[in-house]
Amino acid sequence: MPCVIVIGGAPGCGKSTLAAALRAHLRCPHIDFGKLREFHLQRDWSDASEREESMAFENLLGITRNYLRHGYEHVIIDDLRYPRVLEVPHVLSDVPVRIVTLILSDEAELRRRIDKRTEGFRDADLAARWNGQILASPPKPGEARIDVAGKSPEDVLREAMDHLVQPPRPSA
Repeated sequence: MPCVIVIGGAPGCGKSTLAAALRAHLRCPHIDFGKLREFHLQRDWSDASEREESMAFENLLGITRNYLRHGYEHVIIDDLRYPRVLEVPHVLSDVPVRIVTLILSDEAELRRRIDKRTEGFRDADLAARWNGQILASPPKPGEARIDVAGKSPEDVLREAMDHLVQPPRPSA
């Protein structure tokens, strides 16, 4: 049965790394929402807006449905802000959606990851704040949370796969 896999988490938690590993393991498409938004944004994101973000989200849903319609068993989505991650199961209610949220219980490690970046999201304070908000909220039904602190990408992939092979639970 087709399944949409949504990888959530703050910047620096390893969403892109996990998405690449899952893509290779499952041999399925991976849609990076951040890259999709680049169609609408200036290089410095100076024109970012709620309208632009909503339009890109609608495009994401259309692309995802198209992959499923063409017989792909899995589609991976990442780089969504956490509130949008939680929206996906509701707007794609006709297919199973699995959410894997990566968290970092070690804020210093998160900051180190962001600080060593040479491109992409580089605001360690904002990343830490978003990570803290996710940590403070209870997991949603069917959401797997993986604390990536001190774990190898292979360990994170194994934990994610353990979640993905479980039957989906209905969303609340």
